[in-house]
Amino acid sequence: MLRAAVAGPAHSAPLSLQHRVDAATKTVAHAAAGLARPASPPPSAAAPAALDTAQPAILTLKESDAGALDRASVCFGRSMQTDPTMTYATGGRCPQRVAALFTQVAAMCMRGARDRATTWLLETPGQQPSGGSDSADSVCIACEYPSAYPSDWELLRAGLLRVLLACPGWGAVRALLSLLSQFETAKAQFKKENHTFLYIACYGTAPELQGRGLGSQLMQRVLQHADAKNLPVYLEASSAASAAFYRRHGFLDIKQVRADPGAPDIYIMARPRAAQQQGQEGPQGPQ
Repeated sequence: MLRAAVAGPAHSAPLSLQHRVDAATKTVAHAAAGLARPASPPPSAAAPAALDTAQPAILTLKESDAGALDRASVCFGRSMQTDPTMTYATGGRCPQRVAALFTQVAAMCMRGARDRATTWLLETPGQQPSGGSDSADSVCIACEYPSAYPSDWELLRAGLLRVLLACPGWGAVRALLSLLSQFETAKAQFKKENHTFLYIACYGTAPELQGRGLGSQLMQRVLQHADAKNLPVYLEASSAASAAFYRRHGFLDIKQVRADPGAPDIYIMARPRAAQQQGQEGPQGPQ
């Protein structure tokens, strides 16, 4: 282009040197201006969406707001709506009533607990309520057993009758009472062998958020608490899938129980105290 501007068209009359220099200077200036102009994005290119920087936060029930107990209860109830034992007891006819039952179970456990610092909620600030309901993302309801475990009278005051009334039929009532009796016997035996331990009564993640690592993130926090106090951790896993999850976090199988001979297995599991995991004798937990 510059060469054409300097030489001029072949049929034109000869130009003076000054005219040729002036023409070349204008051409260079126009070209430079075009190069300096910022390129416009293609019409079809969309602006990149803003990144969601909200990160899940974990707080104890003691640290949380007044509505946290209800959100934690709903989260656990929804996580248990396909519970194998209650699905067996009800014939799978009423998952919403099963969810309502376990919502009441979680509320009773939290109301009856003597220490709200061992219930943890994982929630994402600013996130819309899970599944259209006011629910936490993931929840762990625990207590130090036996010191902070509620008595029968405390459980009655905390809502045991509401739990029984929420059972979807007599089959569910019989299954629940059978399991509670077996759970109490197993916990008493574990106490004889290990003294104080952290008992996880309820653990769940909202169904639409499962598989994203939230349950593992919350479990790490719970286990850090237990390891700092050198406590073993004990729980009942309601399904083979949940038992596999706990095994990945260091839990070992103790025994299996059933509501009746034809019901699905429930896995009683425990994770050793930190000193035992390190192959050391270490001090026993508070006795």
